[in-house]
Amino acid sequence: MSYGTLLLHLDGTAQVPGLVDAAISLACAHGSHVVGLATTGNTAFESSLGAGLLSRRDLLGAVESARALARQRADDFAAIAAHAALRSHEVVVDDRDASEALATRSLYCDLVVVGQPRTTQPNPTWPEAQFERTLQACASPILVLPAAANGVAPFGRRILIAWEAERACAHAIAAALPLLRRAEQVQVVHVESPFSELVGAPPADELERVRDRLARNGVAAGAWRRVTGGDLLELLMQDVGSTGSDLVVRSLLGPNPRSG
Repeated sequence: MSYGTLLLHLDGTAQVPGLVDAAISLACAHGSHVVGLATTGNTAFESSLGAGLLSRRDLLGAVESARALARQRADDFAAIAAHAALRSHEVVVDDRDASEALATRSLYCDLVVVGQPRTTQPNPTWPEAQFERTLQACASPILVLPAAANGVAPFGRRILIAWEAERACAHAIAAALPLLRRAEQVQVVHVESPFSELVGAPPADELERVRDRLARNGVAAGAWRRVTGGDLLELLMQDVGSTGSDLVVRSLLGPNPRSG
């Protein structure tokens, strides 16, 4: 099992250094066809109030400028991909907003790779609102490479699964199996509130069931449960640090899905 088609969002900034290289490395490892997607946002812009205030000439100029920048991002990716040992690749320039284009094209791929926007340095081609809509709208699983990284180091060697007894988390594990099978270390952690028993606690052997499922798919994993009355996400990040994990598998239904 591997990712046959990988969709890479070309957001046009260096906010996530090494984003393209990391995606190509992943694609080479899995024998993936890579689709590099650059968006212009022209469809929404042309119907906006601001566009209505422009002259026809200025409007056409703005549209062509956005398309030229997107084409340059696509061409830059194509130049890099041409020298990589990829199975195959293609580039697409789409006039829709990024979230809409990614959601539509995710229907035809196995994994979407995006960079996390840096909130302190807004990116007009990849604003945080578009990023958040993409997380909710894509049909395929999404791999988010963090903006905080100083270059994207090899990832997927040590994986932490943030388990919740919910359908979305079970689907996330299924989507991550190609990565989990290649990992050197896999850990499963469930962080719960001390009030969980009041709202219906999951089965006591749930982590063992998760481990059994992984084992049947060729993945050996450790597991533990944590109980806290504090910030669940903060405790999860502590576990990431203590295990040396370079990739977290989690659903988007929990708090602050942007860090997943």
